[in-house]
Parts: sequence; structure tokens; C-alpha cells
Amino acid sequence: MGQILDFGEIRRGLLGVGIQTIDAEMAKALDADVDSGALITNIVPKSAAEVAGLEVGDIIVEVNEKKVDDASELRNTIGLLRSGDEVTIKYVRDKKARSIKALLGQAQAQQLTGADVHPGLDGAVFAAASTTSESGIEVAEVAPGSPAAQRGLRPGDTITAVNRANNRILFLLVQRGDRSLMLQIR
Repeated sequence: MGQILDFGEIRRGLLGVGIQTIDAEMAKALDADVDSGALITNIVPKSAAEVAGLEVGDIIVEVNEKKVDDASELRNTIGLLRSGDEVTIKYVRDKKARSIKALLGQAQAQQLTGADVHPGLDGAVFAAASTTSESGIEVAEVAPGSPAAQRGLRPGDTITAVNRANNRILFLLVQRGDRSLMLQIR
């Protein structure tokens, strides 16, 4: 939600690698001294990974001092970062622990649904960047009876601010016509 308000779109970070989860058995077969992580199986040409010097066969074990247990965790960690963010990646290559910095690229922009932001916004769809107001993000659709509808969100609302301190409860400042509303989303 913060990225939509700041940029009018989601700018998810992109490392540019194909990965799979590595477990202790796979690590043993590869003669790698790790018990978990994300094995790089492919690198996109000219991606952040290639520019930083990562190679197929490297095993990513940490991003920004956060342990990476599997491929899903790496995808989520990188995907929650913004394009242009610099990340420190710890990985294992040839039985040696190494560290590099990479400048994340930008993943393809996507349409954002309420469920991507918070369970209480399920049923809402936010406008694509081309129709986004400069002062916020427009609510394009709200499914009748959905959690978003039950919490008072309506098509045509413009979200102009959102709290970023608490992930369980969102407070949305909404412009509806000529009036402002504060909606609490749990």
C-alpha cells in the first residue's frame, strides 16, 4: 500500500534468479556445507544477480542479515523490498561463505488487490497506475459482501494515507467525494 501511495504502482524488488529450496540432503549431494537456503538454478541476463556476480549453483543463505531457509522465503524477502534497494546477500560457493551487495531491479508492475495488502481489504481492487490520482490510489472495485465492503470501502474512494506502524490494523484516510473518512481495517 505504501508503494502505491508513494509511486502509484508496486515497485517490487527483483534479483533476477531462478531458485529452488535446498535441504540437507541436496546440500550433501552438492557437497555444500549448509542445511537450508535457496539454490540458484538460473540467472536472468543483465539482472541484479548477474551484475553483482552471483552464479548458477550458488546457495543464498541470508539477505540483509535475515536467514533464508527456502526458495519461498527468498522470493518473499526480495519481493517486499523496492526496486533500487541495495541488499547484502550471503551465499555459499565452492564450500566458501561469501557476501556481495546487489542493487535490485524492478519486477513487472501488477494490479494490486486488497488481499495483497491486508485480509480486511479482501474484495477490493485498486486502480492501475495510469488511472491513479496524484493524491492517492483509487479503489477501482469492491466485491459486494466482501471484507473490504463490510469495512466501508467503496468503488471510487481514493486512499490518501495509510498507517504503516501496525500490520494487524490499518487506518486508511479515504477521500469520498468532497469529504474525508478514516476507515479502520482489521
